Amino acid sequence: QLPDGILVYILSCLMLKEAARTSVLSKRWIDPWRSMACLDFDALKVLKKMFSIPSWGRYADFVRKERRKYVEWVDKVLLQSDKSLALDYLRVAFYLDNFYGNKIHKWLQHAFARRVQWLELNLFPDDGPSSS
Repeated sequence: QLPDGILVYILSCLMLKEAARTSVLSKRWIDPWRSMACLDFDALKVLKKMFSIPSWGRYADFVRKERRKYVEWVDKVLLQSDKSLALDYLRVAFYLDNFYGNKIHKWLQHAFARRVQWLELNLFPDDGPSSS
């Protein structure tokens, strides 16, 4: 029975993946996460795991797979989010190379169309094991 504004506020206190997962709670929770004004595509766990892989071959395979998953995640969320609402914050931080240039361009177009106030695009995040 809570108004959408309250649900969106509650969801804004969660990480993006957690907020999206609330859509399975009930029919009432299916859409509110799509109205979030802060989109932080945090992949810190994956980045830390990348830095712990000792073998170059395994590392390269892991990075290739995780890049694809990360890009699919960002695409899916941006496609499902409410494009009519202003975007306060968008953060994309993952090792992405020129192969994903078109995708990154589309994300930026989406951000600017939603009048993003704060944009962080970090294609070489320094989130190795020594970072906290």
